[in-house]
Amino acid sequence: MAKDTKYIKWNGSSWIFQKKISDRVAKLLGQKSNVYNKSLQTASLKEAQGLRHHHIVYLKGLEEAESTNPNYADTLDKFRKMSREQLEQEHNRMNEHLTSEYAHLGHKQWEFLTEEDKKASGLPLTETDKEFIEYRVLSALLEKETDFRPPDKFRLALMDALEKHLEEIQDEISKKAVGKYRNAVRQFLAYLGQDDIPVYAIERITVRDFITSSKKLYATATISNTLSCLAGIWNYARDAENLNTGNPFVEHRIAKKRAKRQKYYIAWKPKDLKKVLDQLETEEDKLPVYIAWYTGSRLNEAYGVKPEDIRMDKESGVDYISFKEDFDGKTEATTRMVPIHPELKKKLEDFSGFKRTSPDAYGKVFGRAKRKAGFDDRKLAFHSIRVNVSSALDKLRTPVHIAAQIVGHKDKGDAMTYSYYSEGSGLKLLAEEVNKLPTL
Repeated sequence: MAKDTKYIKWNGSSWIFQKKISDRVAKLLGQKSNVYNKSLQTASLKEAQGLRHHHIVYLKGLEEAESTNPNYADTLDKFRKMSREQLEQEHNRMNEHLTSEYAHLGHKQWEFLTEEDKKASGLPLTETDKEFIEYRVLSALLEKETDFRPPDKFRLALMDALEKHLEEIQDEISKKAVGKYRNAVRQFLAYLGQDDIPVYAIERITVRDFITSSKKLYATATISNTLSCLAGIWNYARDAENLNTGNPFVEHRIAKKRAKRQKYYIAWKPKDLKKVLDQLETEEDKLPVYIAWYTGSRLNEAYGVKPEDIRMDKESGVDYISFKEDFDGKTEATTRMVPIHPELKKKLEDFSGFKRTSPDAYGKVFGRAKRKAGFDDRKLAFHSIRVNVSSALDKLRTPVHIAAQIVGHKDKGDAMTYSYYSEGSGLKLLAEEVNKLPTL
């Protein structure tokens, strides 16, 4: 005979209770997952079967409590399926019930009682939320209460609308799309500084301000996708609550930023870059920083250096680094020879090659060290070291065409008369300028 292990599983050392729950119950429990897991802390199957019953009862109680928690959308959906005659009958029934059940409310003798006496009387102190919302929705549908505005606690909130909308379209979208919907709601609520908001209360001007704020952080396409998700959720709420206002998330003009030629990266202060160096654990991880500092090389150039790239020119006797011809960055920086600064030469003495898998892998290491040192500004990056070198050469009054050969970019003039595609300046001349660079 098979063992009764429904809702219980063996994890290798003890039994656990596991059962799928609804989105609403998950929300009550404060968890994102729709699976309720609880260790039963026993290795006995018989004990686990007994404890299982308690958890089933507990979850059932939560489900029932949630189902009796009324809201405007569900109440509206319940009654608008009825004919006018059925609505009248239900309205009359509730009217009689409320008149009978709460006849004491508003009576002079009742009003003279203290709160303690009212509680001691055993009589209900007020109508239930369910009775309140149902009676007033009925009155509104029958046009007996034309100015009824449900209190916010009964209105469909954005988080609840999200879950219901996802439940409605779950078979039509991918998991990735589900993530986009959830992220859109998180972004909007984070902007508002609120945990939730009634959907009906979202105003168009608020969305416009949200878009303006988002432009500082996200690309135009990302903002458009976010608005599209929020608009879909709002449309669900419109149908659920019979909203008669326009969707605040649609028909916004999200202008693309005009392309500007601007200096994105800023130079490091030497003392700050030294703090980053202190956070890099090995000499090998520090070396690319020194290579960039004394050559102006890009990240993938600096980390692409191999022992065989460190050479000496026989004619001039100048030590130099030969940056790879197969460099996959800007085409004009595919080849160049940069003399080795005396301080960098010391760092390269025992160099046997970099061991990380790629420049990108090293870039992440540098990024973590930068943040650990207390620098979060995106304009301060590994590439910023090139700005330091270019600025230093400028202050040294290094001729533009020589500076271009050192750091590997076009002259700042109208043409590339002295670009490094030509024979270029002699290594001795380049070395004279490189050796003037400040030490780190």
